[in-house]
Amino acid sequence: MKRFFSSLTFKIGSIVVLTQVVVLSVLGYIYVNRFSDQIDHQVEDQIKLPGALMNAGLLDFASIADPKVMGSLVGENLVSGLVIGANGNIFYALDPQLIGQNVKDVVGLDPTLFNPRSPNTVTQHLVESGKNYLISVSPIYQAGGQTPRFFSYVKVSTDEAETQKRELTQVFVVGSLAAVALTVLIAFIPFHFALFTRIRDVVSMLGRVESGDLSARIVKANASDEIGVLQRGFNTTVAQLEGLFGTLEHRISERTRDLQVAADVSRQATTVLDQNQLLPQLVELTRTGFSMYHVGIFLYNESKNALELVTVTEATNQPGMSTINFDLTSGTQGVVLEAGRQRKAVISNDVLNDPRHRRNPLLPETRSEAAFPMLVGNRLIGVLDLQSEKQGRFGEDEQRVLTSLAEQIAIALRNAQLFTETQMARQEAEKANQVKSQFLASMSHELRTPLNSIINFTKFVVRGVMGTINDKQSETLTNVVNSAEHLLALINDVLDISKIESGSLKLFVEDQINLTNIVESVRKTAHSLLVERPVALVVDIAPDLPTVSGDKQRILQVLLNIVSNACKFTKEGEVKIKVQRQDNKVQFSVSDTGPGIASEDFATVFEKFGQTQTGLRQGSGTGLGMPISKSLVEAHGGEIWIESELGKGATFHFTLPLSYANKVNVHADAVKGAVV
Repeated sequence: MKRFFSSLTFKIGSIVVLTQVVVLSVLGYIYVNRFSDQIDHQVEDQIKLPGALMNAGLLDFASIADPKVMGSLVGENLVSGLVIGANGNIFYALDPQLIGQNVKDVVGLDPTLFNPRSPNTVTQHLVESGKNYLISVSPIYQAGGQTPRFFSYVKVSTDEAETQKRELTQVFVVGSLAAVALTVLIAFIPFHFALFTRIRDVVSMLGRVESGDLSARIVKANASDEIGVLQRGFNTTVAQLEGLFGTLEHRISERTRDLQVAADVSRQATTVLDQNQLLPQLVELTRTGFSMYHVGIFLYNESKNALELVTVTEATNQPGMSTINFDLTSGTQGVVLEAGRQRKAVISNDVLNDPRHRRNPLLPETRSEAAFPMLVGNRLIGVLDLQSEKQGRFGEDEQRVLTSLAEQIAIALRNAQLFTETQMARQEAEKANQVKSQFLASMSHELRTPLNSIINFTKFVVRGVMGTINDKQSETLTNVVNSAEHLLALINDVLDISKIESGSLKLFVEDQINLTNIVESVRKTAHSLLVERPVALVVDIAPDLPTVSGDKQRILQVLLNIVSNACKFTKEGEVKIKVQRQDNKVQFSVSDTGPGIASEDFATVFEKFGQTQTGLRQGSGTGLGMPISKSLVEAHGGEIWIESELGKGATFHFTLPLSYANKVNVHADAVKGAVV
């Protein structure tokens, strides 16, 4: 039942029936109203007839009291008949009891209807005791008179007329229902078998096609009408679809294979960076994946402007293949040459009739050839050459896949070339680094040792060990010692940064390092740097400061570097050293009232040879102290950072863990990793 209500038969039939119901309703309404009006007019004409006959002198007044006469004139529905004088007295009546009475005294009579000054024929409908009546009052004139002398009054029942109307309405309704029923039979039965059954066959076959059954066909499809054309068109379309689907499965299988080969090539391109290993693998993957007769890769030699065959498939690799080279400047034709010159794919699906094909006696079975330029951007890397024993081998779909494949191979080759160049550059850099390390090692012995001797011997002379000297000589020699010590510090910084970069710097770790002693040593040095300057040196060491493990000399070096910089850049105010414990680490903070550092220069402070504008104006230092300090702090497992604002001084913070990870002398690989 649900299927029927959703069918086309039901929908079209419902529209037809609904349309018919609307049309019949409108026609019925018009017809019934007109018939009712005709009945009403007929009754009115009959009830006026006695008055008209009296005025014409064809009916005497006494006849109105005769039931037979009035019945023949008005009909069997006559209720009352009266002849009333102009003064309102009743002269004749069907009911003898009313004769002689005045209309004012008779119940149900309206005296205003019998006014001789406004004589009019009046017809009115009355409802009395639930029954319908029709009355007619007609003025009666005597010959030549202008004023009525009498009035005729006729009253009839309209029940019969109403009955006729109801019967008419019933007949029309029954007839309409019968017409609708007949229409339903015509719409749902003949239409169903003649039209909708055939449409349902089409729908049924469409359902089978939708479920995947492409063998579905409509058996009886010979009619010449529109549905017959539709059925035949359906059969033809499904047959074509079945054929296309079979072809599509084959094409999908081929495209899946192509994508798999492309994925394999891409995987090889990302895992193999040695060109000598990569190229043979790529050509074999391409040959087996696409079932080719021959695959070759020509690389572009920019200096010679030529294409050189470097790799071919094993099946066609014969003596003489490796000597195949194509000069792009020559006027010679060739599929590979054209691809290299034009930077676009060149296809020859019938090489026996294509003058562009250069026949190779080592490849006698070739019937189709395709060459695809291997490009990275606009740069020609080489040409991928593919040959097949089948004529018409390279279709449009396969050309697109092979073009993409050539691009992947080009990227893989370019990556391999860049990798080789990078390896060579790295080897050159390592050689240069070894030379630098050897030079710095020589510097360590050749410069530091004699420089230390100069410093020590000069100090002996200043102290008078070598004899008495005057004040001028003492001042000069003291300057020599200061300059030599500054030079020694610079040499030490260069050596330290070199060791950090090469990963050869060692930390000599000790336990129970007393940080208070380190701070006190730094305080003495800082005090000497601030002599004759209006700068206060403040030291704030927490009373519960714990000991730490680490390289004591390197910790001293870091703190001394930071404090020395603070003293150097502070002209007035104060330099404050604060040390406190924070959980499982110790934090050092060195603040000053110097010129400060801009936030964009924070990173520069920790770069090798990097100096801020203030440092450049100061004109001293190598720019290595803070990078070395950062590396040493991070080698201990700590952190270092800056808080500063221009014109408001700067604060350097660094932390050290309470316990170093290794308790023995450690080769500081961590230092190497910390320097970028």
